[in-house]
Amino acid sequence: MFSTESPGITDMQYSYDGQRLFLAPRKCDEILCYDMRMPGTLMFKMLRPFTTNQRACFDVDSVGRYLFSGTSDGQLVVFDLNDAATEMTPIFSRKAVDCSVPCVSVHDAKIPLVALGTGERVFPTPRLSAGSEASSDSSDSEEERSSYRRRRRD
Repeated sequence: MFSTESPGITDMQYSYDGQRLFLAPRKCDEILCYDMRMPGTLMFKMLRPFTTNQRACFDVDSVGRYLFSGTSDGQLVVFDLNDAATEMTPIFSRKAVDCSVPCVSVHDAKIPLVALGTGERVFPTPRLSAGSEASSDSSDSEEERSSYRRRRRD
């Protein structure tokens, strides 16, 4: 019924009126919007950078006008769902952190609140060195190797 070129879907949400379905494909820079009155018909794409393998969660405000999402480069982005473009760019963007923002949730109260889930797992890159360089950095590299081994066992 719905097809994407992505290896999977990380988040899916209906609009409040039930006429649209929003999909966030894995490792994809788009959030897709399908028309539920004509299943399988792509209405528009919302463009935002998200290249990590994390589950990307987005949220729609209670009025159904704005979609909130995070990016893999640490931004909060907002899209206007009343825009008529087939490829939308954010109407608002703000750098929130220096890592990924995979989860965004909106709480509509008297004062609207936006909660961001941030972070990503970063694996240390092993250093490869030539023979003479290995002996000069022996204390630092031994300390780094032992801390790496401790983390791997946990």
